[in-house]
Amino acid sequence: MVASMLTPFALRVASRIRSLNRSRALGAMVRFGSGSFVKLNPRNSLRTNIKRHSYRIHYKMGATLSGKLTAIEAKLVVDTGAYLVVGRAVVGKSTSHGTGPYEVPHVKIDGHAVYTNKAPAGAMRGYGVPQVTVAFESLMDELARKLDMDPIEFRLENVLREGSPRVRPFFTACGWRTP
Repeated sequence: MVASMLTPFALRVASRIRSLNRSRALGAMVRFGSGSFVKLNPRNSLRTNIKRHSYRIHYKMGATLSGKLTAIEAKLVVDTGAYLVVGRAVVGKSTSHGTGPYEVPHVKIDGHAVYTNKAPAGAMRGYGVPQVTVAFESLMDELARKLDMDPIEFRLENVLREGSPRVRPFFTACGWRTP
């Protein structure tokens, strides 16, 4: 279970961002007395809808010559925009999935949500996992090529098996915890 604490101010900002278009539709319904919806042009959509968090990701991976992953070090910098709407949960989910479905004995993943002067970012499907997965799986392909292995065989060599030790930290309101 992932828990995060939002300040009352952050909750107000989040509810405003999410409900802005619903409020417009409700206002039109009250004014015209019938059901309505809001259809935004691309410019207004970019201004009023939340977007995915953008990332800067740096990975270092190590493996034996026989193709066994030995270590992963990663730094994730997550652009959460002007407010921390769901940035804490996104960073937690990203770091907990930073090794993919693979057995890696030595792992260090640092995740940081940073404020910028951009629109607040929100969680889409996956809470940051797609961004990390694209980076990680691309590096798995590169590492397999450098080891002169088939990328599928390389993945099968390292996939988690029942009873595999794994590092899956996740963020709670109290701090880091490993299940």
